[in-house]
Amino acid sequence: MNFPFIREAISNVFSKPSTRNFPAENVEAKPNYRGRITYDAEKCVNCGNCVKVCAPSAITRKYEDVEGGQRITYTFDLTSCTFCGTCQDFCDEGAIVLSPDYHMVAERASDLVVSGTRFAAKKGKLVNSDACVFCTLCAKVCPQEAITVDRKEKLWSVDYDKCVQCGKCIAKCPKKSLSFEEA
Repeated sequence: MNFPFIREAISNVFSKPSTRNFPAENVEAKPNYRGRITYDAEKCVNCGNCVKVCAPSAITRKYEDVEGGQRITYTFDLTSCTFCGTCQDFCDEGAIVLSPDYHMVAERASDLVVSGTRFAAKKGKLVNSDACVFCTLCAKVCPQEAITVDRKEKLWSVDYDKCVQCGKCIAKCPKKSLSFEEA
């Protein structure tokens, strides 16, 4: 009888393993590894860019009206996430970070859900002062497309049903003509 692999089997018995002894031997992730999502609700301005750019729809946002404002909860379903990092790239505030944590073995799908809740006080309506030069920057940065600017007619308007009061337009305005009026 011919056993072609017997020499290979015997040599493997006396050689070191080619794998690491996990979890006894902790291995750091490589630089720029995109692992488990971390979410800091305090940094979030509720612009919703992450929800828009998430291709597998792994990010959801839920609003709950409470006294004085809203409770906003972002949920990241890591069972659907492709860890592409686009949500992190579009988060100007640094609220979303893909960590180097690759330990994502779980018995329940609920263990692979990251969420965070923040309270957003009502800021009042977005208003424009006479200093506006109708440059359209506010409309370009509005993640909800709530602002429209007609340069020719020198008209500026806000769809308050769409506005999430993230403040990106206020930060971008070169003349500082935008603000939230007192509620």
